[in-house]
Amino acid sequence: MTDTKQFSDAIGLLYDCILEPARWTEALGALSGFVGGSSALLFHQDHRQQTGAFLQSYNADPHWTQLYFQKYVGLNPVLPLTTFMDAGSCSSFSRLIDMDEFKASQFYVEWAAPQQYLDVVVTILDKSASAMGMFGVTRLDHEGLAGDAEIQRMELVAPHVRRAVTMARLFDGVRGWARGMKDTIEILSDAVFLLDAAGKVVFANRAARDLAAAETHVSIAGSLLAFRDQATTLRLRDTLRGDRASRDSRSIPRHPAKSPRSPAQDAERSRRRPIRIGARRPPIQTRSANACQPTSHRRRLHRS
Repeated sequence: MTDTKQFSDAIGLLYDCILEPARWTEALGALSGFVGGSSALLFHQDHRQQTGAFLQSYNADPHWTQLYFQKYVGLNPVLPLTTFMDAGSCSSFSRLIDMDEFKASQFYVEWAAPQQYLDVVVTILDKSASAMGMFGVTRLDHEGLAGDAEIQRMELVAPHVRRAVTMARLFDGVRGWARGMKDTIEILSDAVFLLDAAGKVVFANRAARDLAAAETHVSIAGSLLAFRDQATTLRLRDTLRGDRASRDSRSIPRHPAKSPRSPAQDAERSRRRPIRIGARRPPIQTRSANACQPTSHRRRLHRS
């Protein structure tokens, strides 16, 4: 298998884990083979509290894994050195510590050597002041120390591992919320049916299942919810179809737009209905020209 094909397959499996968490072991195995190692670990550690956990693993012995976090996590001489690595950076244990010093440590003699662990190619996925998430590929004695090629391959997969872990964490939160909501609805004393647009029962809580099993008022026939009263069942079907039709016709206006008027029509409308501003004034009382003249002036006009 070519390196490109091996890389593509490993990354594809990695992103599959976001929706299919059961595939993490398979994906880590593919990543381990690409980077160049015999096992892979996805884990987090707190160097202050000297605690941690393996989140996912491939080809890791459960007994030694449990023993590591019970006794040896605080004895790992490489762990304090990884705190100087930045998130996203890649290295190996053999480049962080002198190997003679490492092999003389209690951690190597009692935990690593019995498993033939020699080196670990590691990348920092995320870190805080006291803790970090890490992905590591372990190399055994017969595989030798990690070189430039193994670290470069880890640099290729590290960004994808970080994205996949982040996205998987988000989806786990959504799945957890959905499970909590389902558990809450399940224990309600009221019957709850969730239907799709065709009337098919997608979910029914315990009270709903008991109600349907009794077949007194409702039943589930061929995964469809049906009432004892056929007319009610038909109304339910009509309602569901109506809801779907309304969703499909939201963009259609309920009232047709009025056709625009011509300029002649606008002029005729203005003539018939003049615009008035303010309150109406009382009609002006008009009088004749003589009535508007002073009395003395009218007399002079009459004499002449």
